Amino acid sequence: MTIAIIQTIQPLFLEEESQEPEVPTIMNERLKRSLHECEMICRHAGIKTGEITDIRVNPLLKSAWGRCITDRITGTHKIEINEALLDDSVPDLSLKRTIIHELCHTVKDGHGHKKGWREAADRLEKVYGLQLSPANSAEDLLVPDRKSVV
Repeated sequence: MTIAIIQTIQPLFLEEESQEPEVPTIMNERLKRSLHECEMICRHAGIKTGEITDIRVNPLLKSAWGRCITDRITGTHKIEINEALLDDSVPDLSLKRTIIHELCHTVKDGHGHKKGWREAADRLEKVYGLQLSPANSAEDLLVPDRKSVV
């Protein structure tokens, strides 16, 4: 009897997941390509990042440029990006700085902006001169007509 209930409920969860707003394929490809490049930058700097299972635009993300969500069971990570960073007028470097900032959260002890995150950010600044401040302003990221977000 339990099996029948699970089989009945399971399709409902699958339907809910598929109701997420579609992000255009070009945007998805740009995010995936940028993520791959950013992972290579981190690797080249000697930073071991965690496993990323997904990167996507979150249209509801208004108070941050990006966020890293860690699955505490699997230890994997998902990165969400503010859609303003994908505007054609925003330089690619602004998107990549945000992705790299979020990748720093995937390192050991990278939660928050202390210890692991700080060590990774300092290393990237030393190797590449990247400023990965936790609160880059819209002006810093060259995003037009936006207030600063944290």
